Amino acid sequence: MKIKYIILTIGLLINLLAFGQNHTDDILKCNIETIKELRINKDNISEKLIHNFLLSFDESCKNHVEYSQAANWTLFWLADIETKLFLETLKENQDDFAMNWIIFQFRQPIHDGIDLEAIYKKIQSLNYDDKFVRQILDSIKEAGKGLGIEME
Repeated sequence: MKIKYIILTIGLLINLLAFGQNHTDDILKCNIETIKELRINKDNISEKLIHNFLLSFDESCKNHVEYSQAANWTLFWLADIETKLFLETLKENQDDFAMNWIIFQFRQPIHDGIDLEAIYKKIQSLNYDDKFVRQILDSIKEAGKGLGIEME
């Protein structure tokens, strides 16, 4: 009888591990823990932390108010404090991310305390000639216009 339970337990664990490895995108969507992890490690932000955050970023999260607000702020925060690593992570892994949603979020800053002009200049100063970087810059410029800020 004990052997049956042990075998069932091992089978269950194997299935759980297999599910977790094959569906990491689904598990990470709207996961506020990815944002907390970034904030905890704010002095040592890695590509992996940024990657996990961007994996969690998805249009399906728009009705998750706490996550949406925190994710929007975090997106601008990363673009400001880790501009190069943030853009390189986006560039290298763009097929993994909801790029249209990320670009859209740059048009919708959660509050007017975000220094759009400084973020715009930091991104622009890297001279990346990529479609998605131009789209991010255009989105930030559009957000700035909505706040009466002209950029360029």
